[in-house]
Amino acid sequence: IEGTPDHKIHVKGGKKALKDLTLADQVRIAIPFGVVTDDLDVVSAMTEAGQPVVRSGNYARLRLGKTSIPARIKWSVSLVRLLGLYAAEGSVSKSSTRPNSASLTFTFAKEGEEHLVDEVRRLLGEVFGLDAYIVNQETSTQIQTGSSIAAYLFAHLLGTGSDEKRLHPWIV
Repeated sequence: IEGTPDHKIHVKGGKKALKDLTLADQVRIAIPFGVVTDDLDVVSAMTEAGQPVVRSGNYARLRLGKTSIPARIKWSVSLVRLLGLYAAEGSVSKSSTRPNSASLTFTFAKEGEEHLVDEVRRLLGEVFGLDAYIVNQETSTQIQTGSSIAAYLFAHLLGTGSDEKRLHPWIV
């Protein structure tokens, strides 16, 4: 964010000068809903990513995958929030023994971010119809889903590592 130190911006709970922002502040941004007219086409995204996909009615799965997700997903606050949480805290792990398998993981601090754990689990169910499980580590809590198609979709839309994450043109 660029601006003069005294420039005020909207954050959760009110307004703050740029010089007073901390990493804990949640900056409010406008989402231009009228700009995005198409649903997120999972089949097109997976095809663009080079992943073989099978469509069955309103659902799609990878050719060798078991888990299906909606073939078209409405752009919504829930989807955008989940993509934002992935950009900040998500990762994709590919199996070394099963070349077409991948898992989607969100990692949060063990304490103080329990609400985000609950939110990610809820959003994965709401947006993609996926169940997610919790893995408790010594200093963190992970939410994981073994859905390869969801993992590859997030990787295609946003990237996989902190140095490589970027917004896909469909999102911008």
